[in-house]
Amino acid sequence: MVGYGMAKAAVHHLVRITIDTPANRSGMPDADFSAWTPPDHLCGKIYSWASEGLPFPNGGLVKFVTKDGNTEFVADLGDN
Repeated sequence: MVGYGMAKAAVHHLVRITIDTPANRSGMPDADFSAWTPPDHLCGKIYSWASEGLPFPNGGLVKFVTKDGNTEFVADLGDN
């Protein structure tokens, strides 16, 4: 169930953020790239959860929030 839950959360979040890829940059050249999440930040965090035993917030989603080129990982446990 851990793999399923992580995959579901990842897909849920990926549809809500813009990932900083060459294709997105060429498709939206006038956009503010500082608010786009680099793919290496996403992959690194997911890899850490899967392989290094870093705690994963149970019962909610993790928001990848990028602002001014800095990415934060914020647990959204749905208790708001």
